[in-house]
Amino acid sequence: MTPAPASPAPAPVPAAPALVVAGAVMLGSSAVLVALSQANASTAAFHRCFLAALVLLPLALVEIRRRGRPRAAMLGLAAGGGVFLGLDFMMWAQSVLDTGAAVSTLLISTQVFVFPGLLWLLHRNRPSRQFLLALPVMLAGLVLAAGVLGADPFAVDPLRGGVLGVLAGVCYGVYLYGNHRCRAVDGRFIAVPVAVSTSAAALTVFVVGGAAGTLAVVPAAESVGWLVALAVFGQVLPWLLLSAAATGVRPEVSASLMLLQPASALLLGVVLAGEEPTLAQLAGMALVALSVWWVSGGRRLAQRRAARR
Repeated sequence: MTPAPASPAPAPVPAAPALVVAGAVMLGSSAVLVALSQANASTAAFHRCFLAALVLLPLALVEIRRRGRPRAAMLGLAAGGGVFLGLDFMMWAQSVLDTGAAVSTLLISTQVFVFPGLLWLLHRNRPSRQFLLALPVMLAGLVLAAGVLGADPFAVDPLRGGVLGVLAGVCYGVYLYGNHRCRAVDGRFIAVPVAVSTSAAALTVFVVGGAAGTLAVVPAAESVGWLVALAVFGQVLPWLLLSAAATGVRPEVSASLMLLQPASALLLGVVLAGEEPTLAQLAGMALVALSVWWVSGGRRLAQRRAARR
């Protein structure tokens, strides 16, 4: 294998925002798949990562043969981020079971503050003015969607689920930061960092869930199909897309586009899982969607289209 170049740069990725949108929509299906699997939080989180790693590791080996040895710094970032991803998945899966698919998916949107905040703090990458102006609106939407003015009456434990959902979002933001830095440190690889972080997440859940006695390494037969779907559509495909687009979109825009997850989670939760979010929660989701539109340049695009007419 050839040694890594001194300063590998990520190749340009066309339509990077579209890749982020596709990845976010796929991730939005994860909450419903967790609920439909009827597996507990540790079991769902473990198999989401373990089954995905079985697909990703061969892809990573092919990538290494073609592009040479990965830089150690990139592998370290991917592994460290994977630990936070495993913790995120465990807390978030419990939040899904406690609060429902749509609300739990929106609660992890606290990553929209953590990811750009880490880049600002550690790398002086200041967010755009649009993002800073949209933050209060995003926060108001998150508060409403969390059920402060009323929650789904069928939610099992909204308070516990709300706390775990927010904490999961913090861990998620740290993982997104690591994923972004992986492409910045060694931009030749897409599958390798995803495979390493997914494997590290599976190991984290195995250790924590095993110690707590909540992990079923062999899931119930009726859960297997849903867990396979969760691994494919909740881990393999979206994170390959997001890894490819990691340096092609500004961090605050990427973090905001990731808030499209709750929209798909809401739709699937209502259609497939029979969830009934309140009017206040729907209003909160609308505020988040409006913030995403603003931060991702929707207003400027609309103005350009109007000027061409």
